[in-house]
Amino acid sequence: MKPRRRLAGGTTNRRGAHRTRPPMSNKATATFVFIFVFVTTVFYSLHCRSVLPDEVASHFGASGQPEGWSSRDSFVAMSLVTSSLCALLFWGTALCMAKVPDAFLNLPHKEFWLAPERRQETHDYLTTWSLGFASATMLLLLDMFRQTVRVNLGKAAALEHPWVSLVVYLAFVTVWIGGLSWRFARGARKRAS
Repeated sequence: MKPRRRLAGGTTNRRGAHRTRPPMSNKATATFVFIFVFVTTVFYSLHCRSVLPDEVASHFGASGQPEGWSSRDSFVAMSLVTSSLCALLFWGTALCMAKVPDAFLNLPHKEFWLAPERRQETHDYLTTWSLGFASATMLLLLDMFRQTVRVNLGKAAALEHPWVSLVVYLAFVTVWIGGLSWRFARGARKRAS
């Protein structure tokens, strides 16, 4: 019995026919995670409104020490507006991915990946990865907001790990871009052979 070989974007069955994974499984998971992180951020912001003092530290220097102050309501409103705009930007991008003209997509082997038989799979993959990027960005915002709240509640004298959060996020972005480029460059070569 011949074992199944794994290819980029799917598997090959015993007869050698290419079979793609159901695209909705990954896309649905990415959508769920994104919505969960966004809703968590919103509820955390609203919860913090009831526990923060009237005046809160809202601007911090490079050392993590407070440098600027604002009212509790404007601080929470800014958190909600920032999170919502970020969510709308990423969600809108993910929803419009299939409608983006080919000229605006910068992919290795673009003609191969946007061929009619692979177009939907490619757009689903890009949508899934966009939602993953959105979730990571929302987690960064949530973490920075949480650190700010801890300072304002007297549980920390300064932001606890802003640089670690930023470095982890930038490392994720680097791996994300590398993985995306690798998938489209390598996958086209594998499928062509």
